[in-house]
Amino acid sequence: MPAAGEGLIDCHMLAGRIHQTVSCAYPLKIISPTAARCTLADGTRTPLVPAVSYILSYGGGIVHGDQIRVRVRVATKCALLLLTQGSTKVYRSRGKQPVSCLPNLNPALDSNQTFQTMELTVNDGAFLCLLPDPVTCFEGAKYNQRQWIKMHKGGSLVLLDWMTSGRMSRGERWAFDKYFSVNCVSIVSGDKERLAVRDALLLGPECGPRLESLDAFAYLLIL
Repeated sequence: MPAAGEGLIDCHMLAGRIHQTVSCAYPLKIISPTAARCTLADGTRTPLVPAVSYILSYGGGIVHGDQIRVRVRVATKCALLLLTQGSTKVYRSRGKQPVSCLPNLNPALDSNQTFQTMELTVNDGAFLCLLPDPVTCFEGAKYNQRQWIKMHKGGSLVLLDWMTSGRMSRGERWAFDKYFSVNCVSIVSGDKERLAVRDALLLGPECGPRLESLDAFAYLLIL
């Protein structure tokens, strides 16, 4: 069984079809529905049916002190589509560690903040499409996100990382205390691995006035 807040998605071929092995533990939830083969306008059917997984959390958001870690592997000749069922809501930081919080998965991380880490491996000839709904940080939230992608030569990737200005319907615009997102992609060729992409975004309360005219910020990577 995975530790609290941890999840695993293993996408592989079995008997000529794409299958998934999925495990997760509270507060993380992963749903993997069966994808249907589509019929094109000319009557032909799509040759590739991707596997689909939805990454969710109980309560509809990430609360103060949560540490989420998801590991994903996409095997050769497989395609995986990772989605969410709505925006990832990050609730406000309480300023101190909760009395009954989940075990700290990594003692080096500040348990007074929220962390979400994804470690993704895309094998040769595999395709990974990560298209979540945007992250919405509530007023006073402290959110840290790390996405590490290891791509083998011949693999393909579409990655969307985006956020909104907050709960605009309640008048909250860029009112969170911290938003930190890092996306790293390394390319594996034989026994060598090199860092190909590293993108980092750090926003704090001082950025609010400069971002007032924006409702969202998005980063799209296609490899």
